[in-house]
Amino acid sequence: MSNAGLSSIDARVMASMLRAGLADAAVYSDGVSPVNCSVVIERDTQIIGGYGQVSGQKTSAVFLRAEVPKPKQRATVTVTANGEQWALESKLFEDESISHWILNRG
Repeated sequence: MSNAGLSSIDARVMASMLRAGLADAAVYSDGVSPVNCSVVIERDTQIIGGYGQVSGQKTSAVFLRAEVPKPKQRATVTVTANGEQWALESKLFEDESISHWILNRG
């Protein structure tokens, strides 16, 4: 599948999740200029360490790279509906379409 095809599918999935209340409208800010975006925030995610052990529960977020092309460590994401603010701590996964990050309270 092409990068454009993957991005199109991910954008439609995110739109469906927004309509269903499983994703949030948010503002991403890296200190330069804020960007309106969609985000899926997953609370109490269990992160598996290098040897298969659970290294703790974290909060993570998934961004569409079409909206936030290059998320940066220490940037913030603020959920529009409730003002909840998070800081991007470390990247878990990234491909041409999405970026998945561990978050800390911002």
